[in-house]
Amino acid sequence: MDGPDTSGTEKWIEVVLLELHEATTTEIVDRVSIFNQDCADRIPMILTQMRMDGKISYSVVQSGDGKRKNIVWKLEPTKK
Repeated sequence: MDGPDTSGTEKWIEVVLLELHEATTTEIVDRVSIFNQDCADRIPMILTQMRMDGKISYSVVQSGDGKRKNIVWKLEPTKK
């Protein structure tokens, strides 16, 4: 094995995105951490890997206060 097993965390991220349809990194970390606190610091890396694998996509959106930008993640449709 090359590194820590992240498949369980990926499944929780998918569950969160199925429920919310799209979510910021912070929302994903908050919800996934409820089920697995040990993975919270690895979630941004896992999100990036999932994007590179074509499982999820992201967009950068202006926050409601207009002072900062947020990354919003969503599941990619299953390719058949």
